[in-house]
Amino acid sequence: MTAGTGPTLRLDAFGALMALAAFYSVVPSVVKLSTLPFLWTYPLTEERQARIRRRLEAKAARLEATRSSGYATRGA
Repeated sequence: MTAGTGPTLRLDAFGALMALAAFYSVVPSVVKLSTLPFLWTYPLTEERQARIRRRLEAKAARLEATRSSGYATRGA
C-alpha cells in the first residue's frame, strides 16, 4: 500500500466527521442549555413587557410616518 491509503484514512475521515457533528450539534446545545438559568430568572414582568411593546409600536409608527411622507431614505 502507498502512503495515505488504507484503513487509517477511513478512520481519520470518520473521526473528522464525528468531530464536526459534535461541534455543530453538541457544543451549541450545551451553550444554549447553560443559558437557561439566566433566561428563567430574567426580570421581565408584564408591565415591563407592555412598556417595551408600546415603545416598539411608537417607533414603528414613526418609521411608517416617515416612509409615507415621501422622505427618501438612503438606499431606497
